[in-house]
Amino acid sequence: MKPALLFLEVLPDIKGGQQMLLEIVPALADYELHAIVPGAGALQDALVGLGVTCHTVPMHQYTLVRKNPKDVIAFIRELGHLSSAVARISGESKARLIWANSTRAFVWGTRGAHLARVPIIWHAQNLLADRKSLWLTQACARSRAVRRIVGCSTRAAAQYARPEKAAIVPLAADLNLYAPSLEIRREMRTSLGIPGDQFVVVQVGDLIPLKGQSLIVEAARETPDVIYLIIGDARDDQESVAYASQLKKGAGANVRFLGRRTDVPRLLNAADAMAITSTQEAGPRVLVEGLASGLPVVSTWVGMAPEVISPGVNGHLTEPDPHKLAAIIHDMARTPENTRQMSRNARLFAEQSLSIEHYRAQIRAIVEDVLSENR
Repeated sequence: MKPALLFLEVLPDIKGGQQMLLEIVPALADYELHAIVPGAGALQDALVGLGVTCHTVPMHQYTLVRKNPKDVIAFIRELGHLSSAVARISGESKARLIWANSTRAFVWGTRGAHLARVPIIWHAQNLLADRKSLWLTQACARSRAVRRIVGCSTRAAAQYARPEKAAIVPLAADLNLYAPSLEIRREMRTSLGIPGDQFVVVQVGDLIPLKGQSLIVEAARETPDVIYLIIGDARDDQESVAYASQLKKGAGANVRFLGRRTDVPRLLNAADAMAITSTQEAGPRVLVEGLASGLPVVSTWVGMAPEVISPGVNGHLTEPDPHKLAAIIHDMARTPENTRQMSRNARLFAEQSLSIEHYRAQIRAIVEDVLSENR
């Protein structure tokens, strides 16, 4: 019988980080798996469906970026309670390892691991913009209880300033769901009213400033023969809503805002390339989904992009400059054979390095290494 593991999560719903947790679980299915979750919701239902025993521990929901005084007070009040809950549940489940799947669980998770005398692994899936949060987690990372900091990119792990604990595991994609298909390409282009020979660039992400869609709107003015599909919508905050409104007002006729879609894997087939224009990312996950879909990715130097994009082979890297972005896309549009070869290379790279199976094998190896160190 394999030992017990305890996952820590802070959201009841399924977003990017929670989806990765669900994809990790099958790699550890022969372990006895437990999870702390904040309450009922889609994540708990999915975990239970995968055989994970869930323990509900109510917790405050706050952001990592702009904390108000209520968030700070809630964090201080909850620290002892959540740490004690981790220690208690760890003891009751006889967990030999804790996996903190969210940055927001690092501090209280580590304190709980210290109390329980159990090692903890951090899964760093985003970058901390708030200096106070970064300072606190960097201090926490010194704890002997923290054995590994798994990052989807070098920068994601390096922000905690403990290189000896860093382990880089790039995000992965479902290669069956995200895959190139000529049939789906024709179907999606017909539904969107796009001619078969039209060069199309796609971008996926919430309409927020750090995603940099404004670069696409500006680049589109210099490449009027290219159609740009922007998938995503504003978040529920004033800044995002204002930004989205500004984008749409400034966009030309060759920029189409498709909003939030549930058919993103199919929509990617309508494109010839993907653009990632973010100014700050740890991943992003859409990068590997684009490569898996056979799309050359033109990306700013963010997150894992420099680690998975080989310029001129499966995509391009660029500064956050609309003129440079436009020049790259213009060149790709006028050299279709080169672009098609990059498309084939993108899919091949995804098959070799970015599959869920490869991802799970790396995660399992890290878990087994930490457990062996703690015997």
